[in-house]
Amino acid sequence: MKQQAVFVVAAMAAALVVVAGMALVGPVKPAEATFKGQNGNIVYTVSDANDREIYTAPVTGGTPTKLTNNSTDEGGATFSPDGKRILYQNSDGHYDTSNNWIYTMSSSGGTPTTLVQSTTVGRSWKPVWSPDGTKIAYLGLADPTSYNRPNGYGIYVVPASGGTPTKLANASIDSDPVWSPDGTKVAYTNASYINSEGVASDWEIYTVPVTGGTPTKLTENSTDERHNFTWSPDGKKILYSGHDGTDYDLYVVSAEGGTSTPLVTNSLTNELYPAYSPDGTKIAYQFAGSTNHGIYMIPASGGTPTKLMEDAPYIGGWERLFRWSPDSTKIAYEDYETRDMYTISASGGTPNQLSHVQGGNQGGRNLDDWGVAWDEISPVMSQPPTQTFVLDSMLGTSTSSNVPITLQWAGYDITGGSGISSYQLQQSTNGGTYSDVTLSASPSLSTTRSLAPYNTYRFRTRAQDKAGNLSDWTYGPPFTVTPYQEDNSRISYSGSWTRSSLSGAYGGLVKYTRASGATAKLSFTGRNIAWIATKGSEWGSAEVWIDGVKVTTVDMWDGSSTSDFSTVTTSPRKVVFTKSWPSSGSHTIDVRPLGTWNHPRADVDAFVILGAPILQAASAA
Repeated sequence: MKQQAVFVVAAMAAALVVVAGMALVGPVKPAEATFKGQNGNIVYTVSDANDREIYTAPVTGGTPTKLTNNSTDEGGATFSPDGKRILYQNSDGHYDTSNNWIYTMSSSGGTPTTLVQSTTVGRSWKPVWSPDGTKIAYLGLADPTSYNRPNGYGIYVVPASGGTPTKLANASIDSDPVWSPDGTKVAYTNASYINSEGVASDWEIYTVPVTGGTPTKLTENSTDERHNFTWSPDGKKILYSGHDGTDYDLYVVSAEGGTSTPLVTNSLTNELYPAYSPDGTKIAYQFAGSTNHGIYMIPASGGTPTKLMEDAPYIGGWERLFRWSPDSTKIAYEDYETRDMYTISASGGTPNQLSHVQGGNQGGRNLDDWGVAWDEISPVMSQPPTQTFVLDSMLGTSTSSNVPITLQWAGYDITGGSGISSYQLQQSTNGGTYSDVTLSASPSLSTTRSLAPYNTYRFRTRAQDKAGNLSDWTYGPPFTVTPYQEDNSRISYSGSWTRSSLSGAYGGLVKYTRASGATAKLSFTGRNIAWIATKGSEWGSAEVWIDGVKVTTVDMWDGSSTSDFSTVTTSPRKVVFTKSWPSSGSHTIDVRPLGTWNHPRADVDAFVILGAPILQAASAA
């Protein structure tokens, strides 16, 4: 199950920067946040005066790992849906003359796998994973002599494992391929006009089946759609930011085409990079005014926009720097200038700073650019809830009194992950529905429950990481709390034993001996046993044998009495010994009092078994 919080950052290349009249780095826009990424890690690029390299680092802090080390520029890095691989592009020079290749590599680094070489279809860039991670769509140069002309590029698809690329449609430079949520179509834009200075215009949105066929033109209007568009989560609509000659406004159009419906039109600001919440109910977008920038929210059906944050801090106006959490409750965004990462509630409030990654600088400007995608990898339960008795705990005086039982469990997050934030424990009694058990700490790995005898219990647990992802439930074994009172016919006594009342005893009576060589033996089926006895100033030691093997010597003397033993103290109904097994089985416990000098007494108040119910287990002979 997938929820919210700690995110994965996918590095994209920097915007076009000009220093002393020379263009240094080609433009690459952030990819859509449809990728899960490796739990709790970020992938980003660091620039220096020569190139850009790819790094990963835990989002919660730690030493970055440099994944590439070349004399060329890497960028556009995104995690595969399962988080195991990284997709990126490589450029060996200026964006209008360079060769761009597409690679994948392990998310932990290593030798990259070449997917597309520039000699195949000219320059290849803007690669994006299909939702299932089996294919890569990208923008490729179809005609090397007309890279900046309409139809000079093409939308291509190649298997993620490698192979021959398939051209789906013609396209123009700056067209971003975007997969439909079901992975059957790719949306893109194409310009129909480029002026004498090489500036493209009249961008319209198209879709094309992944299996090939005639593209469908979705928009036909005077606005300039270009690359500000995305699919609705149900795949029925396309949301885009269109330029009407004055500014960018928000529109929505059917994924089958038709008339566009305006959502936000504001002549004072540009509404950019709109994104549906994963549940499809809300739309967040970036606005850029003449003096302010920020994020606004609007219902997916339209309505009045609500300001989420503004200039706190400046997030950049012309590059998309925010992403939704999977449960639609939060927005993650990046400060364009400082590269700090923040989250903020979708209902507003104070932003929460998550991390900071220091990039390089060139020409006095930080060239790193990140798109934020959220962690969706669940933690794992490594141990189901396992029950044990609480040594030295005390039972109630009534035979119907609850017995304290400790439950323990364990889980883990993947290497480099955000870590477990909490566990959920639920209890079922006698086959009934599960109900929550309140845990005192977070994350808690154990709790103690007071369980009534003769009932059958089963517990289950699951883990939640700091991103809000939930593991599957893991189930402990069902067990029944079965006490055997001191006079139960299943207990075999040898030697001299006396049954008598004792104030505070479990059920009011015990069997005791002062003789060395006396024994009390019980054969049973279960996975846990507890010996209930008395501690005090006249009580001594006894050996405990399990299945014919001595396992320990139990000391029942309570040293709180006076030094001359003039005052007798007792601590009745105590759990003086426990033993557990990995699974239920047949066993025998044999208590052998040692007749300790000056305080020889040893009691059997009861034995308690956790295991399958046994008929008449507590009845006396």
